[in-house]
Amino acid sequence: MTRVTKKTDRPLLLNADLGEGLDTDLALYPHLDQASIACGGHAGDSATMTRSVQACLAYSVTIGAHPSYPDRDHFGRRSMAMSDHALRETLTEQVNRLRLVCERAAAPLSYLKLHGALYNDVSRDVDLFQRVLAWLMDYDLPLIWMVSATATTLAMRSAAEQAGVPLCFEAFADRLYQVNGQLTARTDSNAVHGSVDVILAQVDELQHRMQVIALGGEAVPVKADSVCLHGDNPASVQAAKQLGRQLGSA
Repeated sequence: MTRVTKKTDRPLLLNADLGEGLDTDLALYPHLDQASIACGGHAGDSATMTRSVQACLAYSVTIGAHPSYPDRDHFGRRSMAMSDHALRETLTEQVNRLRLVCERAAAPLSYLKLHGALYNDVSRDVDLFQRVLAWLMDYDLPLIWMVSATATTLAMRSAAEQAGVPLCFEAFADRLYQVNGQLTARTDSNAVHGSVDVILAQVDELQHRMQVIALGGEAVPVKADSVCLHGDNPASVQAAKQLGRQLGSA
């Protein structure tokens, strides 16, 4: 299957979803390999994108576009029924916003990572996956697609490989997994790990045993290229500082 080529020899890269108007962003960039930058659908505007791109350049962080359903009122965390035309239009509009900022800064735009409900819907819905894949094939800039390491089916991976779209498989450092590989819904009070020690332990499982311990204590196999911290998690900054060292070890 097609997998992303890492820019380092580390078994796992570290990424975060940024540019969403949070004060923690600048403290995260020095520890990241990849930054998925909000480009207007759920959060972000020209000013936040410009600051984000400049920070990526300053710390040699790979830049990704982080589009969502066009739903700022619900932060992109509500599923929306969209026609193929409307979906293509919003993806193009959002990614082009960030692309323009990148071009002005002479910074490469490297990958796509969907946000929120759209990310989760694509991991469960083969038809929606195919629609986004078709858009990526038609988009005039080749982009790596960051997708869930556990929830993306073999059929989806095969389709991406046949289309020539490279995938970056992502796991989550600070989210509770279900035994089926899906993330626990954010409506659950335990959905986000608030403890730095728990986050570090989950990444240790991913790094050395290629698994996560899901709800109920069951181990779920996860083979990932990159692990994500969420910028809106208060534990993220301290965890990122330690993960930079932890992921650098064999």
